[in-house]
Amino acid sequence: MQPLLLFLHILGACIWVGGHLILLFVILPEARRSQSPEYLLRFEKVYERIGVPALFTQLITGVLLFVALLPADNFSPCHPLAYKLYIKLGLLLLTFAIAIHARFFVLKNLTVAKLPLMHKHVAVVTVISVLFILAGINFKFNLF
Repeated sequence: MQPLLLFLHILGACIWVGGHLILLFVILPEARRSQSPEYLLRFEKVYERIGVPALFTQLITGVLLFVALLPADNFSPCHPLAYKLYIKLGLLLLTFAIAIHARFFVLKNLTVAKLPLMHKHVAVVTVISVLFILAGINFKFNLF
């Protein structure tokens, strides 16, 4: 069961991180260059159908993998695995906070003037997404 969970977790990460890299380096620069918020909104509408389920797949599989690896009585931040989970949970909460702000305060009434702010949001979420990958690798290789 764990190999399947890990596969789904990594697949979700590929979709999530890959979509944000495309958004950051392809879609947003073109939207800003052409001064077309609609260009970004079209991508968002399509990507959301696969990106959001990928994120939730990561969340669910991540919790299941963690429960399989760590005994229920060892959630102390001092435990090496629990500490690593708390890093990932912190990144997740930060991602959700930025996503909620973007959804309800930036994308809701996206204008040309708000494109730079959206670009900053996406850049931060993309960096966090890459940090998620490093945090995941840390489970195996103890990078930090």
